[in-house]
Amino acid sequence: MSTLVKILYDVAALRAKYQRLHQAQFQLSARTILDLVNRPKASRYEAVRVELERLAGRLESLRGELDKLEDGELGIRRGREIRKALDEYIRALLDTLTTLKQLCEYQQCSNSGDRPQPRTKKQALLVTYDDAVQYQQRLGARLNDLVANL
Repeated sequence: MSTLVKILYDVAALRAKYQRLHQAQFQLSARTILDLVNRPKASRYEAVRVELERLAGRLESLRGELDKLEDGELGIRRGREIRKALDEYIRALLDTLTTLKQLCEYQQCSNSGDRPQPRTKKQALLVTYDDAVQYQQRLGARLNDLVANL
């Protein structure tokens, strides 16, 4: 059981890091304004992309740990159900990270001026990202319910 709980906490920590990246990408704050002034856009997007890749790699390793859980570690009430829900949540969070990375790459290409990017592509990426976020949030709520009702 302790391994399952550890993985739950690790995924929650990674989710919090993702949330900070999401906010940095889509919300305007004093810190974001300073970043815009002090750092070229290309390097800002590159830093976000690198962090997203690092988070995705860590999530993949947590999925590997989750797959290795033995039946004895799932002996808690609803252990198998929590494991399945956590696996689905990790997959959804990985999809969300991938889509956010694609948005960052689109922004980087658009801002570099190398070649114009069609607005319809950005709109499609935003719709895909919104769908991924909503799906991830639904799975997160389901996972929270399972853990709360142990």
